Amino acid sequence: MPNNFTLKHLTTRGEKTTDSKGTGMGGADIKAILHKYNGTLDISKQEEELFSVTYIMKLPYQYEFTL
Repeated sequence: MPNNFTLKHLTTRGEKTTDSKGTGMGGADIKAILHKYNGTLDISKQEEELFSVTYIMKLPYQYEFTL
């Protein structure tokens, strides 16, 4: 992922890196699903790692117990 490629780019429908063969829709779809369930999305970039980009997705957890 290029250094200037941000979370906003990732979640904008149709936005993609110049060397990507994808449609640029995956990040927008992830954002829509997380928004529906009150979740959040963030990215972490660490160039020295084998997999340099990590998607951080958080969803609220609700536990109901009935007898």
